[in-house]
Formats: sequence, structure tokens, C-alpha cells
Amino acid sequence: MTRNEAIEKIMERIDEIKDSYDYGYIGVRVQEDEFVLGEILNNSFVWIDGEMTDEELNGTCAVKIDDAELAKHYFGDHVAIIGGDSIEYGQDLGEIIIRDAEVLEVIA
Repeated sequence: MTRNEAIEKIMERIDEIKDSYDYGYIGVRVQEDEFVLGEILNNSFVWIDGEMTDEELNGTCAVKIDDAELAKHYFGDHVAIIGGDSIEYGQDLGEIIIRDAEVLEVIA
């Protein structure tokens, strides 16, 4: 399944996904590396002009579940639903930074 197909699948299930988990915040994460169900993800880093810096964020970047379609513009072939109870808002449209984010579903 491609990244965009995985995101389309998520978009069809948004309400079901939101009702399935007790976390306060749920997001869609796209990345190059494969996900492991149940893992707590590492923190993301600040990017400037397409280059990763050494500055670590206070959580893992994702797109809010309600804005799942925006995840189609992120780099990587692996897609997961992640959740947590504490967030900050990121700089990109629909972006949230989830502290101690857990992989809830591996989609692609």
C-alpha cells in the first residue's frame, strides 16, 4: 500500500479511529523507517529550509487526525496512527508535536 493509499484509508476511518483510543490527541505520522506497534517514538527535530538541525522538539511530529489529508505532503513511505495526552502545535498546517507518542496502528 502506498503512502497516499494509507492516508485515504485513514480518512475513511477518522471517526472510528478517534473513538477507538483513550488518548487526548491522535495524529498521523509519516516517516522513512518502519513503525513497531506499541512503541514510544523518539522526539522529532527542528527542520530549517529542508535541513534537519540538532535542535530536538518536545515530542514527535504528526498531523492532527482531522487533517489527515495533509500527511500526503510528508516525506516517507511508512504511515502510522500515533497518540498521546500532551501536545504542542507545530509550525506546519495541521501539525502537532505529541509528547511520548505511542504507535497505535501501523497502516503502511
